[in-house]
Amino acid sequence: MSTPILALWWRHVLRADAANERTTNTRAQLRDLSPDQFEEWSAKRLGELGYTVRRTGGQAITAST
Repeated sequence: MSTPILALWWRHVLRADAANERTTNTRAQLRDLSPDQFEEWSAKRLGELGYTVRRTGGQAITAST
């Protein structure tokens, strides 16, 4: 394998490994959230995606585009 191809492949491997580590860390952090904290986290992520999010009281959050 030539050096440039090997370098590109290695960069891909490193990026994939970093993405996997971020996903693992996020899952661990989500497991540690209380239900209310998880709702807030979810609402924030949906808002970042362009959804309008509002609390409806109790245990529900609604989202719409």
